[in-house]
Amino acid sequence: MSIRRNKFSTLAGAALVGVLATGANAATIHEVFHLGGHAGVASSHEYTSGDLTMTVTAFQHNKGDLKSQIQVGQWSAGLGAQFKGDKDHRVDGRGRDEMLLFSFNREVTLKFVGVSYFDHDDDVEIASYFMGKKGLTLDEYHSDVDLDPWFKSTWFYNGSSDDHGQVWLDADEQVTSKFIGIGADHKDDQFKVAAIKVSYEHIAAIPLPAGLPLLLGGFGLLAVLRKRKSA
Repeated sequence: MSIRRNKFSTLAGAALVGVLATGANAATIHEVFHLGGHAGVASSHEYTSGDLTMTVTAFQHNKGDLKSQIQVGQWSAGLGAQFKGDKDHRVDGRGRDEMLLFSFNREVTLKFVGVSYFDHDDDVEIASYFMGKKGLTLDEYHSDVDLDPWFKSTWFYNGSSDDHGQVWLDADEQVTSKFIGIGADHKDDQFKVAAIKVSYEHIAAIPLPAGLPLLLGGFGLLAVLRKRKSA
């Protein structure tokens, strides 16, 4: 290949790369799901926020390993889990450890968990999963993640839905997956999940009227090079 042809090839490639690089824009999107409502007990509950869809189910678990599926309940103060004979509407560890599983249509990072109906003895289990050959497989598991009150007056549980706590996850506690678990693992752990905040990377296409001539020029140069080579 001559130096002239090589130069044309380089220019054409640069034109294409330049247009493609300006044709997309990556941005971090944050979505907050408020989980209170009056749907009651079901096998699952679904939510949509922006481009993100989420399905919530519930399971018994053993240190993050999912066992039997149970029911998930939606009440005004948030989500809880129940199995037959279980009278506690919250996510709890009394008799059987319970976990809510949040399944998303894309990979997300869990940033925040808001809880209600909690007390000062409670903590939260955070897990992530991937879809393996035998179904959902545990990936990461963070046990006994601290829970803090939103207001000092709510530190001691008084049986009111006004008792709200928060779990801000440190960098080493954050999990990223399409499948995220929030649960309890001790008889003294009980709470409802009132809200969660997640983030994800969104690549948005950008209109390219200004870059269109450059793109066409790049294709033209490539066509000329092919013609010369065949000649």
